[in-house]
Amino acid sequence: MKSSEFDRQADELIGEAVLALLRGKGAINTQTLLAKLRAMEAGETDLQRREAIVRVINDVKEMATKRRRLKHELNERDQGNSEMPGSFFRDGQPQGKDNIH
Repeated sequence: MKSSEFDRQADELIGEAVLALLRGKGAINTQTLLAKLRAMEAGETDLQRREAIVRVINDVKEMATKRRRLKHELNERDQGNSEMPGSFFRDGQPQGKDNIH
């Protein structure tokens, strides 16, 4: 299957899962999306569609992992910068004697 075909099919599968969650008035988040996709996979009889669902599940998990990793790295960076000596406004106050008022 070509990449563009897979992308189209992936979009459709994710759309189906999200619509089912909306109809059920369920929460829309990564965990519920993955659970719905797994349920779709379990009930799917068409082998190609089932394989596509597995690829979509793996893609969603990979994106979620990357997003968590990036968020963690940004949090670490932000925490590290706020405690660095020489920060511009540590504790909300400008540094140095030459404050201009």
